[in-house]
Amino acid sequence: MKCLDWLPLGLLLALGASFFGSACIGWVLLQHGGFVVHDPLIVPRMSFGQYLISRVFVWDAQWYDAIARVGYVWHPSVTERQSLAFFPLWGLVIRPVYWVFRDHQQLWVMALIVLVAFASIALFLRLGRRLVGDRAAAAATMLYAFFPAAHFLLQSYPTALMNLIVLGVLHEMLAGRRWRPAWLAGIGSAAGPLMMVPGLTLWLVALWDQRHRLRQISGIFSLFALGLIAIGGLLGFLAWQGFALHNPLAFLMAQTPWDQPRGLAARALRFTWMLLILPDIYHIGRLTADFVGMMRSGAYDPAFIRYEFAVNFLFMTLLMVGLFWTIAVKPRFILLYGALAVLFYLWFHGSTHNGLSTMRLLYICVPGFWGLGRALQREPVWAWGAIGLSVVTLVVQEVYSDIGELVL
Repeated sequence: MKCLDWLPLGLLLALGASFFGSACIGWVLLQHGGFVVHDPLIVPRMSFGQYLISRVFVWDAQWYDAIARVGYVWHPSVTERQSLAFFPLWGLVIRPVYWVFRDHQQLWVMALIVLVAFASIALFLRLGRRLVGDRAAAAATMLYAFFPAAHFLLQSYPTALMNLIVLGVLHEMLAGRRWRPAWLAGIGSAAGPLMMVPGLTLWLVALWDQRHRLRQISGIFSLFALGLIAIGGLLGFLAWQGFALHNPLAFLMAQTPWDQPRGLAARALRFTWMLLILPDIYHIGRLTADFVGMMRSGAYDPAFIRYEFAVNFLFMTLLMVGLFWTIAVKPRFILLYGALAVLFYLWFHGSTHNGLSTMRLLYICVPGFWGLGRALQREPVWAWGAIGLSVVTLVVQEVYSDIGELVL
């Protein structure tokens, strides 16, 4: 269907419109709603244009911006938040913008963000058409573009870049290549811990394909080299910390001020509990009821927290269920990658006492979207209902963020 060629551009424009519309709603609420502002970027008497730009560089984007401008500044501390808690790839990508352009630097970064977001949506649709067909790919791409965390595609976060790298690795693997996707996965591993999943998937596939060569030194060496390259970005980050900071795991210390890590037994218990899915469904209903009641009573801050958890549980469950519809999708490594992405996410989900890994981290589970597209392609009512729910949830979460609450 030739009309699908224009779908990525249309979805990007619609996503941009929802981002702008959410900012307008947030601006009005801040001016007239009497909300308490928690975001230090929002200052009195700022213009709407300044406010809109601040929404692109909100929250963690400020840390990536600092990495791009001045690099890492670190000293051993378990109480002070600092930039070393964040992986370096996105900061390295936008750093040349600050070198090349002296004026309107943030606008140039925004242009780069839009370009990466468009490439992500376009490649997702292209792979989807190949894997699940045009109709399922169209539904999946709309769900992908209006995922409740999709506004992170248009913010100065590594989200869109991570998705693009994942899709690039899967695309190269579909072409039967091994070393090229390994280099790409290696670069991606410098974006965040969950980005080890593409490299692990590639290595497991290579291990299976070369299982008959495991008795040969050349085969073992080849697999070893492939694995090192596939997580090269992470290894480089650790090596730099060891050389410059004399502690290759300093970034773990830097993450401590955000939340204390759980012990291994507690993490394993929560991981197993989350895999059952049924507890997640229970939490969705309970948290949604709490959210409605608190909004009616005017208890906005605790209502935001209930909303955040409810949406995370809901779409985590949907993507996990979506993987069931990728079972028939060939090649099989598509399902393998999706399953590993969920398993890694759930492990990180329970890694801290906070007990919540934000929804944008699960965004890389792209096979879940393709699976949902397959499930919904013959049910237009359910398909449009799911897309509509996703759009509403997306706008609501962004409005919450725009008035100074961090959601998802």
